[in-house]
Amino acid sequence: MTKEMAAMTIRTFDEIGNKLSRTPIKFHYIFNMRDINKVYEGVMQSTIDKFETTKDFVRLWRHEMHKVI
Repeated sequence: MTKEMAAMTIRTFDEIGNKLSRTPIKFHYIFNMRDINKVYEGVMQSTIDKFETTKDFVRLWRHEMHKVI
């Protein structure tokens, strides 16, 4: 699951970086490696006993992505 999660994270940040490009009006759209680190930091604070299915883990990942972005 970790390879898929890493690929999803990088692909999502690439797409967001392309669609939400930085402009003089929207200068706060700056995405970098620190944001990816924040996503993984939130995911790694969880424990395995909280997840019964893969869907639960993906839900946590999605929540962390929304929180960072």
